[in-house]
Amino acid sequence: MRLVFGLVLVLGMALAGFAVYSAKNYMAEQRLRAEAAEAAAATAVKTVNIYAVDRAVKYGERIGLADLRIVPYPADALPKGVFQTEEELFPREGEKFRTVMREMDELEPLLSTKVSDQGADAGVSSRLGTNMRAFTINVSASSGVFLRPGDRVDVYWTGQSPNPNEGQFTKIIEASLRIIATDQDTEASSSSESRVARTVTVEISPQQVARLTQAQASGTLTLSLVGTDDQSTASAIDENQRTLLGIEETVAPKEEAQQECGVKVRRPGETVQETINCD
Repeated sequence: MRLVFGLVLVLGMALAGFAVYSAKNYMAEQRLRAEAAEAAAATAVKTVNIYAVDRAVKYGERIGLADLRIVPYPADALPKGVFQTEEELFPREGEKFRTVMREMDELEPLLSTKVSDQGADAGVSSRLGTNMRAFTINVSASSGVFLRPGDRVDVYWTGQSPNPNEGQFTKIIEASLRIIATDQDTEASSSSESRVARTVTVEISPQQVARLTQAQASGTLTLSLVGTDDQSTASAIDENQRTLLGIEETVAPKEEAQQECGVKVRRPGETVQETINCD
């Protein structure tokens, strides 16, 4: 009987020790998991929900809520012009659509620069900034290079100089103008095929409209493409036929006035002044 009691006692103590050991291990494991969760939360990237297109879309398409999807996006890398709520996407009553102004791939964030205003169609007017105007310049293969919407150009004017000694005159009149359309196309095609446009439409102020209108009517306009990463602004540049050919303007020397001397000559009944050469 004592033997049985002793075995039961030993077995009970063993089970109790095992339970204590298991409990300690469980608590240690839970503590490690909690610490790992806290560390992960501390290093996790904070995200916000924004609207993205649910499929690839092309220029001119109308898109609404059925074409969009809410996706998480890193809060510290949020692009400018995103839409986070339906109220931001459609702030007014009426048509619940926007028109695609630039091609977008599936799940690409929807930006205000890539779509028109609510209920507006795609067109040049939707690309104009506040207080800006669209102005069309006639170009050719020699004056327009290969241009696409979104490019920036400097505008040069060539015409007759008011100074008859200078002949034809070339001057930069506008710098770094943004192209919003070529011919009737407002979308920069991703195709590698290049073509020369016959007209280029630029975004300018009302004051520049008058300036370019006068320039186009009185001479020839030539466009010079500005590099994508070039943030400089072209300074005043003037060129005429004399400076182009390196001809220095000469000034004819003035003829020295011949010095004259006068003498008085007495004649009977009168005195007259006669001029003679002093040499």
